[in-house]
Formats: sequence, C-alpha cells, structure tokens
Amino acid sequence: MINPYKSILTSIQIIQLIVISLYITITILPGCNYPKVISFIALPNILLNLYFFQGFYKKSYKRPVKQN
Repeated sequence: MINPYKSILTSIQIIQLIVISLYITITILPGCNYPKVISFIALPNILLNLYFFQGFYKKSYKRPVKQN
C-alpha cells in the first residue's frame, strides 16, 4: 500500500510550483524592478518541473478508470 502522505506531499509541491510560477509571471510585468533575465530563466524551469510533477502524480497516485 502506498503511504497516503506521499500523494499529499506531491500535491503540496504542485501547488508550490503553481504559486512560484504566478509570482515569477508577475515580476515580468512592466513596472516591476526585479531583473527580467532571472524571470525568463526561472519560469521555463518552474514550468518544466510542474509538468514533470503532474505526470508523476498521475502515473503514481491516480487509479485507472475501469471500463465496462
């Protein structure tokens, strides 16, 4: 049996990556003094990690749908 805390931890990490990507997107907007180069480097990295975590979550914790 899979430890239920593992799926919760993965969900929290996915939420964390979504929040970070939203924050980085805000720093790209005009009027923000944060260096845009850092944002343009970090955003693809965060989105790629988000993609991998979602794929891992679906593969590891979602049960397959039974077809009749």
